[in-house]
Amino acid sequence: MKTFTRLFILIGCALSFQFSFAKTYNVANGDVAGLIRVMKEIQSNGDISNTINLGGGTYLLSAVYEFVNEGGTPYGSVGLPSLQVGKTLII
Repeated sequence: MKTFTRLFILIGCALSFQFSFAKTYNVANGDVAGLIRVMKEIQSNGDISNTINLGGGTYLLSAVYEFVNEGGTPYGSVGLPSLQVGKTLII
């Protein structure tokens, strides 16, 4: 009986474990709103490593991005969303 209990616990742990893989995002040339959207998604996804492929050209940041931390407190005015500590981003 103990063997079956341990086996079920082991299987349950294995099934509940979330695998974290690298994800690649493509952002069209000059699409600042798309770049911000992708960076916000990277903040919230479970992936540790992410890659953004830019379409080339110029990405003109013409508006201020108001960063708000996880608790809802305004952090300040920045150009793009920041990443969580421990995440890797390749552009």
